[in-house]
Amino acid sequence: MTRAQFLREVGDTLDKRQNVYGNPTDNLRAIAKCWSEYKDMHFTYLDVCIMMILTKAMRLRQQPNHEDSYKDIAGYATLAMEFIEKAQSEDHQ
Repeated sequence: MTRAQFLREVGDTLDKRQNVYGNPTDNLRAIAKCWSEYKDMHFTYLDVCIMMILTKAMRLRQQPNHEDSYKDIAGYATLAMEFIEKAQSEDHQ
């Protein structure tokens, strides 16, 4: 699989999951709120993305050839960058 094919599959996976789980921004913010309330400390959208990347990376210790984990890591990184870019563009307005 080429890099371009892999990244296209990541994009397709993000689209499919949005159809199942709803808007990723809403979902990740809801997770951050839930974690914040559970741990009585503040978690952000970006914290959720980073923690999910770490979770997937730890799973790769057991199965380093598990393709879906790499796709999930790329997907969470993509969502994090979308969030960062949106926040930066709002700061410049």
